[in-house]
Amino acid sequence: MKTAKRKEQILILGAGAAGLSAADAIRTASPDTPITVVSGEKGRPYARMALPYYISGKIPREGIMTRGEKELTRQGITYRAGDPAAGIDIDRRRVVLASNRKLSFDKLLIATGSVPEYPEMLAGAQAPGVSHLWTLKDAQQIKRLAREGSSVAVWGAGFVSFMAAKALAGHGRKVHLICRADRILRRVLDEEAAGLVDLTLCEKDVFCLKNTNVEKVEILKGGKKRVALNDGSELIVDLFIIALGTKPNVSFLEGTPLAGKKGIEVDEYLETSIPGIYAAGDVAVVSDCVTGERITPALWSTAVMEGRGAGLNMAGARRRCDLALLMNVVDFGGYSAISIGHPLTKDAGAEVFQFTSKRDRSYRRFVFKENRLIGAIIVGKCFDAGFFPMLIRRRVELTRDQKDAMLRQPWDMVSLLMSLPSLMQAKDLV
Repeated sequence: MKTAKRKEQILILGAGAAGLSAADAIRTASPDTPITVVSGEKGRPYARMALPYYISGKIPREGIMTRGEKELTRQGITYRAGDPAAGIDIDRRRVVLASNRKLSFDKLLIATGSVPEYPEMLAGAQAPGVSHLWTLKDAQQIKRLAREGSSVAVWGAGFVSFMAAKALAGHGRKVHLICRADRILRRVLDEEAAGLVDLTLCEKDVFCLKNTNVEKVEILKGGKKRVALNDGSELIVDLFIIALGTKPNVSFLEGTPLAGKKGIEVDEYLETSIPGIYAAGDVAVVSDCVTGERITPALWSTAVMEGRGAGLNMAGARRRCDLALLMNVVDFGGYSAISIGHPLTKDAGAEVFQFTSKRDRSYRRFVFKENRLIGAIIVGKCFDAGFFPMLIRRRVELTRDQKDAMLRQPWDMVSLLMSLPSLMQAKDLV
């Protein structure tokens, strides 16, 4: 009598974009493989990217949920919430959760995402109205306290702080962005682009305090916060949001071969140095498609792509994952700013071309190296923005005529796209 072959146990740590994309890919490729997804947060999986829209009221709470318990059960996925990973025993192939529960695995995907940075000087200032905008719990607190006419300070001027300001602008609120640098979004926008975005923010009662830092936050009687700034001034606000950046959520891997300085090193198949253990999303260290540098992109689109690729490989495929493309998109009331690739490179061999339309506050910056586009900034009109990621990711070498055409008509890439028929159906034309 033959003994039934034991089915592989697949364990996924993280219920965000990467983790759920992996679960879907595994389930499609292998309908009967047991899958367990562990979320460190309580409750159902939700879309972190949608939190600002939930705060602003554009999306109801139910609208940000990505899966329900019935759907997960129907997919044959065991879901454990509110019990994050606390350690991993590689030799015994099991993960230890915070509750000390131990989950065995044959294959493991680490997709635990990022955690926000919290400055030590604020350790004593944690109180209602002082928080990040990172979890659903954060968003619920902010939504509850962001009354009409309230005042808000956001410490930081990156993507998360911009989204927080966008969510809270309007309804009589006054929002201050406390920017330590000379411009907002300094890592992805040049001075011209940041200046145009700054004008739009001001029109929405969002004011950017540049070259400014926070020295102290004091909780006043009644719940308001006094924010002392390094120039001697202060802000009295109802809400103080910290958005100083994030880091990979991998502290539970300390002492194991998986722990790296930037995150978890993976190969082109998203597999780590330990066979059968994969990583995807904000924790995975991958190669930049332009420079080849090892990076952790921390982008939603990259997390989805990597999660799907890791899932397929865990299910038995052997598919290389596309190299990472840096891309940031911010939108404020229909006014968009998009940074793709490496538009701020200091490479001596790069050619930079800039175009400005003051009439509608549109701006474009193209950066070439050896007739290949390696970076672009698009501010304002962006109906053709999907053309640029395609050129950069695929390392398309333009002819002299094609490059000249692009520079002659920088506001409309449709004609140039028509001259590249082999790329018309490109999967990364988004």
